[in-house]
Amino acid sequence: MPIKFRCSYCRQFLGISRNRVGGIVDCPTCGRSIRVPGLDGVAAPLPSPELDRDDAHLARALDELAALADAPLIRPVMTDEEGVNEEAEIPQPLPEPEPVELPMPVRMAAVSVIDPIANGNAEVLAAAESRAALEELLQPLAAPNETELPSRRAEPGPSTSSLLFVVLIPLVTLLLGSVLGWIGRGQAVLAIQPVPAPNPVEKVVIEPMGGLEGRITYRTADGETRPDVGALVIAVPETWAGQLRLSPVGLRPGDAEADQSAALKMVAGFGGGAIRTGEAGRYQLTLPQPGRYTVVTVSRFAERNADSPLAPDDVTRLQSFLADPITTLGNRAAHIETVTTSADQTTAGDHVF
Repeated sequence: MPIKFRCSYCRQFLGISRNRVGGIVDCPTCGRSIRVPGLDGVAAPLPSPELDRDDAHLARALDELAALADAPLIRPVMTDEEGVNEEAEIPQPLPEPEPVELPMPVRMAAVSVIDPIANGNAEVLAAAESRAALEELLQPLAAPNETELPSRRAEPGPSTSSLLFVVLIPLVTLLLGSVLGWIGRGQAVLAIQPVPAPNPVEKVVIEPMGGLEGRITYRTADGETRPDVGALVIAVPETWAGQLRLSPVGLRPGDAEADQSAALKMVAGFGGGAIRTGEAGRYQLTLPQPGRYTVVTVSRFAERNADSPLAPDDVTRLQSFLADPITTLGNRAAHIETVTTSADQTTAGDHVF
């Protein structure tokens, strides 16, 4: 089973045979030398290069590399994007792993039953005691034994209806007083609480801001059009006449993320803007003011033909804000044009390499 890891420079997801663990390989995307990490994910740092300038073999190898500099770069093409050959000796780009969404746990709220008698409600306790006394009075009396009755005539006692009337009057009075007390407390609370005044709605005026938006794509050798994810779009005012120039560090695809972020922010100091394309190769670049801009689009995947160098006029335009245009573009394909933007709408900036 191959080992999978990411390039420490361009964060490309790679795969390579396990027998290359701990070895030094070149990233097929950015071309930087990286060390294959171990099974625990830890990679030892790269050794410091030591060159022997008097070595004849080294001098001959450098001459051969210089001769190959003009040759087109051939990158390996994977026939199966889902897997990696376990016997591969060079790292292969892999598709990004899909995130796994875990189901959200469902928590049931505990239902508590409140016993008013157990909580010590005085009014409920009084009502329960009155009801118990009423039920005791309403129980039928046992008939007396006729043999034990005296010979004289018995005097009539109080009737059941009169006893019931005497007991119900205080009970009804108690319940009515409790209800009136609850209503009075509720009205007092409602009268005390102030009604908050509505907050004034603050109107926000959105001023139109012009800019560029579009989609950058490139064609493969088979004629298929793919999104150029990570392509660089730079817009600088055509009338820029300052002495400051942008360094190539941070504008190349293989540079560190911190350098790239700082370099893109520095373009704002020139009165323009810079951005890298996202998913599907799309971008939306906001510019500080409308006008004429020199727009440079640098592809991440398409390469410039070695037989077609940059035109002298394009090099002169790039030198107005780039310190070293040749080093900045490298072997990447680039498109240079002048675009006029307006304040009330966004200008389209699509391009196919």
